[in-house]
Amino acid sequence: MEFIILNRNLSPLSDLKLLASNRAFLYGDGIFETIKVVSGNIFNFSAHFNRLKSSLKFLEIDCDVSKNELSSLIQKLLSKNNICNGGRVRVTFFRDSSGKYLPDYNKGSFIIQTFINDVNYFEFNQRGLSLGFYNEQKKNSGSLSNLKSVNALIYVLASLFAKKKSFDDAIIFNENNLPIETSNSNIFILKNNVIITPNLCQGCVDGTMRRLIIDILKNNYEVLEKNIEINDFKLAHEVFISNSITGVKWVKKVEDTVYESSKISSSLIKNLNQLV
Repeated sequence: MEFIILNRNLSPLSDLKLLASNRAFLYGDGIFETIKVVSGNIFNFSAHFNRLKSSLKFLEIDCDVSKNELSSLIQKLLSKNNICNGGRVRVTFFRDSSGKYLPDYNKGSFIIQTFINDVNYFEFNQRGLSLGFYNEQKKNSGSLSNLKSVNALIYVLASLFAKKKSFDDAIIFNENNLPIETSNSNIFILKNNVIITPNLCQGCVDGTMRRLIIDILKNNYEVLEKNIEINDFKLAHEVFISNSITGVKWVKKVEDTVYESSKISSSLIKNLNQLV
């Protein structure tokens, strides 16, 4: 039997009841964190919690759960669901209020779910990814786009596009036609011996793994957070993407441009595994 936690209460997943008036369902009024589990422990939790608190403040959702309490609740659920090796955790916060677009109050509720994974470490992808450009819909470059919102329609559409075109993932653009991220990851490119990743002001998600990767890379490389343009992919020496679950994935191909180097990507995987 699988268990979940709703507002500190442990119960079977089958007993979970969410009302049709739930604001996450009606208005996408919520955020979430996806956290990697290695050997039964949550990875990079401080970064996830800090982003969570800042996101709740931005959305004006009240929540009184502390870092230590949330960590304890997650560990309790992992133990209850017998996840002692690899897995992932999803923590979803939503505004638990009546009202329409204007909520009657700002009380926050949260759900914790766990998922098992056979991979108990960060794994280097021997087969490089292929990425395509998804231009049919644009993502706004405002600060709202930095959040991990439960409204993820553009990522759904980009993922469907990638599948139809036989790509592993799709690159998303902002309203200025600048590539900013993929459907599930932040982007990094190596160009002229400098590593570049889109600046947050362009609308990419403020990824917890993105921040960690930047800190690791700065030990050996010059790292710039700046605009990336389409032509930069043709001039890049190496391309890789990052997210909290897979860590880093090296990219073999973007549209028709092929990359042979995976040196930085494979090195980063080693660095991440030293941190678990």
